[in-house]
Amino acid sequence: MILFPSLTMGQINNNKLFFDALKKKNGLYFKSDKRILYTNIKKINSFDEKYKNTNLTLNFIIRNELHTAIFVDQKENYLKSMDGSIFNFPKSLNAKQLTDHVIKTIGNMPYGSEEVKKLKKKAKSVP
Repeated sequence: MILFPSLTMGQINNNKLFFDALKKKNGLYFKSDKRILYTNIKKINSFDEKYKNTNLTLNFIIRNELHTAIFVDQKENYLKSMDGSIFNFPKSLNAKQLTDHVIKTIGNMPYGSEEVKKLKKKAKSVP
């Protein structure tokens, strides 16, 4: 069972454990213009490793390419989508495994599928 933090968006944005999306999705008329990844991974620098065969970090992939903020040092791993839906992930994932779960989950979303297609195209174009 997930207990949702009773923080307002303003309190979350001012939290030192919260790393906002670098790019937001406008014009979709959802509850939010970004997704939020809540993770039990303690430090944001765990997401500094490169994604597969690209020069892009996991952090950049999530926060820029996938319009998703990262909230580290939480009790659970889950993704809150722009429409407010919750997608739970296993607790025992490292940053690379969690990123793969996030990409797969977002890839199954109507608007997210285009983001993931663009990401996969970038990954293939890097030698």
